[in-house]
Amino acid sequence: MWGQTSSEHGPDSDDLGRKMMRQVAGAFMEYEKARLVAKLHGARESKRKETGKKVGGNHIAQLWPEVLLKRVAFGVRRAKPAA
Repeated sequence: MWGQTSSEHGPDSDDLGRKMMRQVAGAFMEYEKARLVAKLHGARESKRKETGKKVGGNHIAQLWPEVLLKRVAFGVRRAKPAA
């Protein structure tokens, strides 16, 4: 095994031990990904229960409520582009 060239044991080798190790590594990666997804989902749910809103950035109305009031009160809109 140690004295053989890399072309004899490439990534597509028929060696049963190598095939088994690839499968075990793939199964472990799949498990870790599912565990991480579940952890993040739980964190999002707890944050949603704590704050009462979805996780994400603040809406512009929360950051600058006075701007939103001016737009609604005075009907301020963006200028339409010339066609």
